[in-house]
Amino acid sequence: MSVFSEENESEAADSPIRRAQRNEAHHAAINCQGRMCDTPPNEHGVIVTPPQRCTHVNETDNTQCAVMTPFYHLCREHLASDQRLEIRQSNVGADAGYGLFAFSELPEGHRIPLTGDVMPLAPLKGEKGHQSAGVETLTGGPYVMTLRPGWGVDAARLNCEVGRWVNDPKGSGRQANCIFQVSPTKKVLFVETTRKILKNEELLVEYGGEYVWHDSHSSCS
Repeated sequence: MSVFSEENESEAADSPIRRAQRNEAHHAAINCQGRMCDTPPNEHGVIVTPPQRCTHVNETDNTQCAVMTPFYHLCREHLASDQRLEIRQSNVGADAGYGLFAFSELPEGHRIPLTGDVMPLAPLKGEKGHQSAGVETLTGGPYVMTLRPGWGVDAARLNCEVGRWVNDPKGSGRQANCIFQVSPTKKVLFVETTRKILKNEELLVEYGGEYVWHDSHSSCS
């Protein structure tokens, strides 16, 4: 997987090289795609992608943001300004890691894409940790979202859409304020707000049976 670099800093943001780099980073974030089998999840179930340069382009002077970001394709500042979202330590609990927060108020019905690597679901004999009976699991990251029968989306990559950072409030005493939605085409997943989300409020969704939990973190076959 190639990444954004800061080489040729003086090169115009609209140059062919810059455009190609931005398009690649943007595509990796907003699209579901096949798993790169040579990049397995680590012991935490995360595929650590190299930091990439923020893809935001200033419309005033046509310069590209120079900040390198390990998450998504936008830096913290431009994730806030462009999408009204922020990634920071979750309020759900110490073990939850990062969470997704509203940088400014979000309306009811606001949709945040959830992307990742599309993988075939295959039953694993003796696999523990099923969240619902009869749900097949696969080898990959720790959470896999059912896309359609026989297929799931694994959002293990750090540079997926920011929907991957929405936590389940289970055990925290908090209530979910989002639900999962699948597009009619069965090719795109969303986290959708069920009410108005206030500034600095964490987005939370019940994983439920649509998510599969398993303990294996080996690469796909």
